[in-house]
Amino acid sequence: MPQEKPHHPIALKTTPYWDARSHIPNGALIAFRNGGVLGWNERTHVTHIATSLWREGDQATLLLAESREGHGGRLVTLSSQVRAYPGAIDVYLPTLGCPLPLQERAATIACNWAGYAYRYRGLLEMGLLEMPLLRWLLRYNPDTTDMTLSAWDAAKVCSQFHIWAYRWAKRELRMEDVDWDPVPGIGDMWVKPGDLVRSGSYHLAFPGLVPRD
Repeated sequence: MPQEKPHHPIALKTTPYWDARSHIPNGALIAFRNGGVLGWNERTHVTHIATSLWREGDQATLLLAESREGHGGRLVTLSSQVRAYPGAIDVYLPTLGCPLPLQERAATIACNWAGYAYRYRGLLEMGLLEMPLLRWLLRYNPDTTDMTLSAWDAAKVCSQFHIWAYRWAKRELRMEDVDWDPVPGIGDMWVKPGDLVRSGSYHLAFPGLVPRD
């Protein structure tokens, strides 16, 4: 008898995109469950992370700043991704400990960095963390608690990009004394998608976005 695939409770719930759209702020954590490279060993089945931001002008547009395999840094509309991955995108909002100015600045930084279209490396290094035997054979044992902030022009994977934008914004705004952090205790270059949704720094607001019929 074939073994059932792991069940994900969020997958049973959906939210119409147009019902959620106006309630999604700058700096929200957008989590994908679409079978991407980083999700193969994730207990949460989260495979990709992006950061929400609004382009205000003659027509308000809800964008995602992301760093995606095969593309690097880029900006796309959230609605286009909902159409591409219906029911597989969840929206998490920062908990109350996150100041609004920090959310706003993190979204701006994410937008600016993604606009440079930096391509990333590092998928192999992140994958090695999930393979203890191979890590031992290669004598690969990085200090994942090193909180040194990655440089602006350093390559970043999707989850690293999100947490880096918040930490960079915190430094710019001189908010180092703010206790809130996306994933306490892990350096930005080692943060995986599942770490963000499990950290307790976000709460699930809109599960399973689906397009309007």
